[in-house]
Amino acid sequence: MDEVESMLQHTCMPQLSLYLDADTMKAVETKAKQKNLSLSKYVQEAIRKDVSTDWPVGFFDLFGSIKDSTFTLPDQLNFNDDRTPQSWD
Repeated sequence: MDEVESMLQHTCMPQLSLYLDADTMKAVETKAKQKNLSLSKYVQEAIRKDVSTDWPVGFFDLFGSIKDSTFTLPDQLNFNDDRTPQSWD
């Protein structure tokens, strides 16, 4: 995307104002800085990720697509066989 396209994209985009408490704002600033993004870009990406409902193309076509006799369900494990962390020693 060239500079003109980038400018048009940013000038034609709808805007949103947010009211955040101080702790949330600090957390957003920290995350944006860690990712080397502006606050606007970080929040835009977070919202886009949250509202996205798209599955990758062909995702549902994969169900049942493995034709391998070694690909089987394992035996069901017994919950009572679980060990507590103390019994690992």
